[in-house]
Amino acid sequence: MALINKPEEAPLLEAWASCLLRLRKDNRGQTNHNNGCHQSYPISDIDQTESTIIDLAQLFAPPPNHSESSAIMGVTIETLKPGDGVTFPKAGDEVTIHYVGTLLNGYEFDSSRPKKRGDKDEPFETYIGVGDVIRGWDEGVLQLSLGQKAILTCSPDYAYGARGSPPDIPPNSTLKFEVELLKITRQ
Repeated sequence: MALINKPEEAPLLEAWASCLLRLRKDNRGQTNHNNGCHQSYPISDIDQTESTIIDLAQLFAPPPNHSESSAIMGVTIETLKPGDGVTFPKAGDEVTIHYVGTLLNGYEFDSSRPKKRGDKDEPFETYIGVGDVIRGWDEGVLQLSLGQKAILTCSPDYAYGARGSPPDIPPNSTLKFEVELLKITRQ
């Protein structure tokens, strides 16, 4: 965080941050002084009475559509085993699903599958297409036919978004779910 005093001083801070950002981008082990930063702003130019807080981290955040998670938007489906191709759930139907949820790095954060031999096999039951689960499931599962096994890859806006789901799912995470549609109960 940087502390500035008056709204009219914000351009000074923005210019300073812009210069730092260019230095950061141009730095290959030595300072590049030919980066368009021609003015200096002495710290004494900033009055220390009334203050406004500016989050410098936002100035250094990657621009939109340049992050790893922006490669997809929404949900993509990769079929591992085809279903019957005829029986699809409709919004409001109850579905029974086996799933394994992972982060892109492979970390498994949740599963309905037995963890070890002898564990009880407990598929997950939910109403689909009505907002009871993340949007990636609501839209992705509606595209699966009975018996289909697939990987649903959900971008952050179709998963838990900026809030994440602590402690296992960090903010802005793209999630992968291996899902198998076992049963559809019409409502």
